Amino acid sequence: MKDLKLFIAYALFALCLLGVCMWGITQDYKYGGNHHEEEIEEVKQDVIDLVIYVHEVGKQEINAERVLTLLDTLNVEHPHIVFAQMRLESGNFKSDLAKNNDNFFGMEYPRQRATMAQGVDRGYAYYRSWSYSVLDYAIWQRRYASGLTEDEYLEMLSEKYAEDKTYVRKVKSIADSISCN
Repeated sequence: MKDLKLFIAYALFALCLLGVCMWGITQDYKYGGNHHEEEIEEVKQDVIDLVIYVHEVGKQEINAERVLTLLDTLNVEHPHIVFAQMRLESGNFKSDLAKNNDNFFGMEYPRQRATMAQGVDRGYAYYRSWSYSVLDYAIWQRRYASGLTEDEYLEMLSEKYAEDKTYVRKVKSIADSISCN
């Protein structure tokens, strides 16, 4: 019963996020009618399907294939860089933060954006599962780093995301080693 209530809460949260996306589609509604009702219903169903998928994937053990598939499904930009970040931030999925908080990106609880985090533990956001951590990163990326070239993205990570001055070099090294395998 608790899982069902939590799932419903996440689905409602996702539908609220959908409201922001639908604003552009429905803007003409107040100017004489909405001609996009079918599109809106389709988008709603897509969001519900996505939340169900993220929830179900998070029940499975984390591995590279599942992470990369989820990154692709979420349309994350520069997925090889994001995957490298995830590996670096989580100590290859084995850090205490990853194990205890299901936080694979070192994310803090956000103050000004939608989040999939459930709260704060030891100064960092905690998640229901690893897949919600990935979804939260995708939300962060869309809000703060969307549409950047790979070089611009790496520069942004260096300037605004990472505390370690060698972060981008480490991420690129991991990404290059993954690409070569």
